[in-house]
Parts: sequence; structure tokens; C-alpha cells
Amino acid sequence: MTSKRLLLAMVAALGAATLAAQTPAPQAQATKPAPRPVEDPNYAWPETPEHPRPKITGSEPQYLRPETPEQRQMRLGTSDDPGPNPDPNKHFWRFGKSYHIEKFDRRWEAWDVDPGWVRPIALVAVQREVYQLNDKWLWVWTFDPTEPEHVGPETQYSTEALIYLREMRSEFSDLTPKANTKTIRFEESSEGLPTSGSWRNSLAVADMNGDGCPDIIAPPERKGMQMPVIFLGDCKGHWKVWMDVKWPRSIDYGNVVAADFNKDGHMDLAFGVHLLGIFVMLGDGKGGFTEVTQGLPRDFATRRIAAVDVDGDQYPDIVALSEGPVAANAAAERKGRLRIYYNRKKGTLWEEADVAGPQAHTAGDWLTVANLTGDRHPDLIAATIYQNSNEIVFLSDGPKKWKAFTDPRVVPYLSSYTANAAGKFSSKKVDDAVVSYV
Repeated sequence: MTSKRLLLAMVAALGAATLAAQTPAPQAQATKPAPRPVEDPNYAWPETPEHPRPKITGSEPQYLRPETPEQRQMRLGTSDDPGPNPDPNKHFWRFGKSYHIEKFDRRWEAWDVDPGWVRPIALVAVQREVYQLNDKWLWVWTFDPTEPEHVGPETQYSTEALIYLREMRSEFSDLTPKANTKTIRFEESSEGLPTSGSWRNSLAVADMNGDGCPDIIAPPERKGMQMPVIFLGDCKGHWKVWMDVKWPRSIDYGNVVAADFNKDGHMDLAFGVHLLGIFVMLGDGKGGFTEVTQGLPRDFATRRIAAVDVDGDQYPDIVALSEGPVAANAAAERKGRLRIYYNRKKGTLWEEADVAGPQAHTAGDWLTVANLTGDRHPDLIAATIYQNSNEIVFLSDGPKKWKAFTDPRVVPYLSSYTANAAGKFSSKKVDDAVVSYV
């Protein structure tokens, strides 16, 4: 009897639900739909106006944009052109590291990253540099975290290269510094400074508010608020953010240098901004900055600039080093990779000149200004991401002229050069160069 009552109750409930479903719901007031990303049924991840999907037709693998064979070789970073649809098991030595090329179905791609890069699987926060693509497939560079086992011959060097290395061995010797009884002590003085975040690529130290104490200027944090930060020092190791600063614009991360570009007694700033160019902001000593744009590039990818009086007119100029080939700024590749921006009209106009031309294999994140020859003109020490290039030292050849010093007996060519510095280690008259390379 209980089972029959339960069955009747269930039937009654279902009938009520059916009746309710048939009763029309009151009409809600129509509202204008919010704009949505552009969706394509052939792709799982929508594109946006800020990050459009490359429009590629046909099955022939293509590069992201047209380029000459020379531009392609510089971008690939290897003399071994992989060609279309390369073998994923083959390894390529590019920019001093081992890579292979993987193939992905384009239905899962997302282009919401830096130009020339893609997330092959949109639901995974991993991005890759694009090699080629067609209408269905995507080929990307993948870094090999460990050296591939038994790939190619036992050594990557030719017979001529091995002879060169044996001849170079006598040029090197161990350095044993003299013993010194002096002790240098360091104490941490970080109160008021950030303890997290990606603050790169370099800071500057200068008295920005004229109180006689050095301050710290930091470029914007990578993937942060895109605003520089000035930490005021009190000469006692304590810091606080200068809240009165008024920046004329937002910028991305990179590096910063401080100098009095207009000779008004107040420190000014110049920023080398990743993938964009150089930004100069003239300061008034009270936290106000005015942007200067005339003559400065907006298509020169750089994360390393330096301020120095190059032409001897008592006004600081700017030296800038390219961070490397950028497919998105192909037009900028026709200009030099190491440049001077001469200060004109008290920092309100800048005149561009090349030190290393567009064909130079010179690019990276390190740059040092030094006096290596003893003349009145600055010499330059750069980095290079190009494996086997030794175009890193540029010696002055008179006013506003430089020439690359590439003697392999002094600057080995089977290397990739990164950090550098200079100082008077062996002479009181000229600088010595210190470089790190692999």
C-alpha cells in the first residue's frame, strides 16, 4: 500500500512539473548583449581585436610575415634551415641552445601573448615561438632542457675550429688575486623595497628629489602596473615610494638610466622599453616629468641603454643596444643594432646614428661604455645572442666613428656573449673589459 502511494505521489509531481513547463514564463525586458570576443567554430579559443589570429589559407606552411632569406636566418638563429614540416626529433643549435620543432593542431591555439609567440594549447599557460603555420597546423620552437643524447657527431666543432681552440689555449691563464687584509662588510638595507615581483632589466641610482640622498629608480615590473617606481632613500638604508611622482605615460618593463639631459640641475630619466623603443622623461625635481618624443624610436626593441656624453658637448647622449630580431618590427631591422641618440636642444630633440649596422650580429641585454684606447672618445662593449659571433667590442675611430674589433685571438668567435663590465684593473690610464661568454 505504501509503494502505491509513493508511485502516485511521483506521478503527481511529474504532472505538476510538466504543467509548469508548459506555462509561459513572464517576458523579461530585453537588454543589449555585451560585446563578445570574435568566435570561430573551427577554433576552441576565441580571438580578440587586440590579439587577432593570423589569417592563413592553404596547406603550404608559411612564416608569420614576409621576410628576406637574410632576415629569416637572423630570426631563426641557425644556419641549418629546418624547411617545411621538419622532423620533430631533429635538434637545431640556435642562439647557443638546443631546440626542436613541435607540431600542433591549430584548433587549440591562443594568440594572447607577445608578437611572434603563441600558446599552442590555450588551456595551458605555456607559450612558444612560432616557426611556421598553415590553415590547420602550427609549428613552434621548443627548448631542449637537456642536451640530446647521441645527436650528430661527438663534437659540434669542425677540424678547423678545434685547431683554433688549441691555439687559443695559451692565451688563457689562471688569475690568483693577491691576498689583502682588508675586510668589506655588507649589511642588508631593504626596508621599504618590494620583496616579490619581476623587476627587470636594471635599476638606476640617482638623487631624484635633491635632498642629497641617493634614490632607486625601477622600471615597471614585468606584467605589473606598467608604471616606473622611485624609492626615495634617507641616507640610512631605508626607502619609501615617492607618491608625488606624476608620470606622463605608462610603459613596459626594460631598463632605466638617470642623467641631467637638459642641464637644469634636476635628474631626468630615459627608459629602454621591451619591444618598443626609448622613452625620455625630463624631471623637475619635485616628482613631475615631461615626455620627449622627437627623434626617439618607437620600433626599436631594446632593454639596455646607457647615458654618456658621446660627442663632447657636455650634454649626456644615449647609447642603445637591440635586444634581438623581432618579427613584429621587421621594418626596424633595416636600422642598426647598436645606436647613438645624440642630445640636441637640451634633451628635447634626439639625432640617431648607427654604431653597428643592421647586418651586425650584435644584440642582447648588456652594454658597457668604457675607454679602452686612451683617446677622448668612448668605446662600447655589447652583448650578442648570436652564437659564434664576436661582434661585441666597438672601438672609437675618431669623433662619432667606431669600428668593430673582432680579432679572434682576443675576442673568441666560438662563443655567445652575455654580461660585461669595464674597469682599470691593469692600468690607471685605460679600462680593461670583463666579459662573460659560453
